[in-house]
Amino acid sequence: MPPNLQISLNLSTNLFDGPIPSTFSQLDRLEVLDLSNNKFSGEIPDSLTNLISLRQLILSNNQLIGNTPKFTHNVSIDVTGNSGITVDDRVFIQTRPSGESKLVLIVTLVAIGIISLVAVIIIVIMLKLSRRLKGVNIMQVDPDDEEDSTVLPEVNHGKLLTSNALHKSNINFAKAVEAVAHPENALF
Repeated sequence: MPPNLQISLNLSTNLFDGPIPSTFSQLDRLEVLDLSNNKFSGEIPDSLTNLISLRQLILSNNQLIGNTPKFTHNVSIDVTGNSGITVDDRVFIQTRPSGESKLVLIVTLVAIGIISLVAVIIIVIMLKLSRRLKGVNIMQVDPDDEEDSTVLPEVNHGKLLTSNALHKSNINFAKAVEAVAHPENALF
């Protein structure tokens, strides 16, 4: 293996068997080593503690036995699915959530999603209402006050009314009266 291999080496699910090769300890820049879902057997080599850059060691679902190595720095070790492993108390062991905790996680995420969606909908409705109300200038006018020149016209059923309830229009009333008074326009 090239000793300058950096960051991550994923050899999971390859049906490798036998002991974990001690040559992995030469990869001193390696941060993640994933050997999960193989058929490695025997003990976890102590030589892996020489990997000073290692942060995560994934050994789940193999046939390993013995103690977990004692690293001098923080390393997350996943050994789930290896019934023969004895865990050292000083080692941080990463475990997978059980079925019940997965369900709790899913329910929590769904609840957070629903609450977030409802909050967004409420905020959008409030913004629309506030924009609508900002454009309306509410003014109290006393209809009996003749000195008040700010009397606004009123709209009733789509028709503009003046303060004295007469409609303004461009109809020539003289011609209208003449047309109504003409005998030929009378209906019997």
